[in-house]
Amino acid sequence: MMFPSKGTKFFILIILSTLILVDCQRNNRGQSRRINRFKKATESSSTSTPSTNSSTSPKTLNVTSEKSGEIESIESDLTSTNASLITSSNGNGNGSESKGWNAKLGFCREIVSQYGNDIRSVLLVGNFAFPTSREAIDAHCALGDRVYKALRKFSTSCLTSLPRQLFSIFLRGLRKLIKNVCHASKEKERAIEILKCTTDASLPGWNVCLNVANRQFESTAINSTDAQLFGDLCCMYNQLENCVRANLQKRPECASKPFEVSKFFQQMIDATLKDVMDIACTKYATEGECIKNNADGLIRLKGAADANFEVNDIFLIGPLLKIFPRLAND
Repeated sequence: MMFPSKGTKFFILIILSTLILVDCQRNNRGQSRRINRFKKATESSSTSTPSTNSSTSPKTLNVTSEKSGEIESIESDLTSTNASLITSSNGNGNGSESKGWNAKLGFCREIVSQYGNDIRSVLLVGNFAFPTSREAIDAHCALGDRVYKALRKFSTSCLTSLPRQLFSIFLRGLRKLIKNVCHASKEKERAIEILKCTTDASLPGWNVCLNVANRQFESTAINSTDAQLFGDLCCMYNQLENCVRANLQKRPECASKPFEVSKFFQQMIDATLKDVMDIACTKYATEGECIKNNADGLIRLKGAADANFEVNDIFLIGPLLKIFPRLAND
């Protein structure tokens, strides 16, 4: 019996929409507080006791102008956020809605071109070495922050309706991943210690795991039917977890260290994909359940894993953007 009935899909969409609305409401409240602080600061500046000199200094004008500009920017962000929620709720769309993103915009193509490969580096794919110095970690964190901000602009400007909502969950996970490593010196030093204790074979193993997952994502997005989609995605995620556990190992000299290398990398995957995947994967949480409930899907995934084809799209994100619009299909 296949998983994604119409009723189940509708239930999953309700859960996702609830998560997104709560997230947006939290952001709106935070932005509103910032607006009030800026307005109070501006009002305080304008009502302070004037000096004996009747002319206003250029510095004061600049500060007031900057604050007013930031208030307008924040209010614009709030309006944009609310408008996107209304658009999503109405479900009114055009050709770009079904595609998931507006590839015609030059801005969208520019982001895809500029940051398409950078997401690989953020996920430590294709790197010749793990970042094991403070300088290397700082550079890695700076790259992650730039990529996150660019993808957030991509989401706001280029995605529509459900794809934008689901992508916001992915971005929240990516932000969590970056913060787990880059939030403070303590997190950075911990990451360096773990990466230094990772075996030489782990980096190529990590690359194999993520590149296979990318091919499986792409193959599933293109070839799996709507009835097969959830089962194939969930079992693919399960295989990715197993691959990481098998390939990411600790050096013998670090055996007494109180951490697991594979768990560190597993958390990287969980941060970016778990929130999106787990909602629909209760029937496929283990390899045994995939064998029982989706044996044909495992054959399709193995074919994609063994195939030596190149995915000509943004790493992991491109296949996700192909999949998201299909989740709204009746």
